[in-house]
Amino acid sequence: MNPDRKYAWQVVAFSDGQRVAESEIRSFYSHSLIDHFYASNQKIKVIQTGNADLSNFEGMARIQMSADETDFVDVPFSGLEIQDV
Repeated sequence: MNPDRKYAWQVVAFSDGQRVAESEIRSFYSHSLIDHFYASNQKIKVIQTGNADLSNFEGMARIQMSADETDFVDVPFSGLEIQDV
């Protein structure tokens, strides 16, 4: 599976070539290429990636503003160079 992609499936039943039943369509997202990174000692959660190029990484990040888990800001990012430390 490719990282950070939406996948969907549906079960369809046939009898003698006739479609006799079907499930609802279900979907899920695959894992992200990177879960988080640090900027100025702030942990930045990656919620969506736009590419897999770690020398020019882009996507959407969630920045937690306080201890309240509902207090966050989602911001786009681009042009990042991600390195292991």
